[in-house]
Amino acid sequence: MEQRKNQRVTLTKRMLKDSLLKLMETKSIQKISVSELCQNAGINRATFYKHYTAPSEILREIGNEMADDIEALLMKKKPGSVFSLQEKVELVCGYLQKNKQTAKLLFQNNTPESEFAVRLIRGQDQWESACTSLRAQYGEEGKDLLLTFLIHGAYRMITQWLLDDIKKTPREMGELISGICISDLCR
Repeated sequence: MEQRKNQRVTLTKRMLKDSLLKLMETKSIQKISVSELCQNAGINRATFYKHYTAPSEILREIGNEMADDIEALLMKKKPGSVFSLQEKVELVCGYLQKNKQTAKLLFQNNTPESEFAVRLIRGQDQWESACTSLRAQYGEEGKDLLLTFLIHGAYRMITQWLLDDIKKTPREMGELISGICISDLCR
């Protein structure tokens, strides 16, 4: 009985997510009402409110699922080894390219400070290891400011690459972003 209930909840949430993504192809999340979302999904409002309070919660859940998938990819490295910044960016961009339609909607509706962006791009270890001499060159505060600049810049580069359909491969994006970090700025 419990398994059947869980399957029903999973199906309901999937229908709401699919409905939201379809509606977001033509309008922003702010303009999507609960009524419209429910009607499009074939679900009543009471059922919606059992799981969510607003359409933005569904979008956040979709973003978290995408970030979970990417984190799982990054965990597949052999124990004791880590991905280089270039490899990490390449993996992220490859995943985004494979899930382009959903990724575009997430990037259009999230800022670099959003939970989705933070989970996608952050990972201070990779950034700091790519820029090993930052602390010595710029001091602790300068290092933190420079890392913020690099992280936000990388997020904006990936956003533009995705939304503008820039003809660079995930590998080229990894090379470009890690190349900037390893440039004279970080030596």
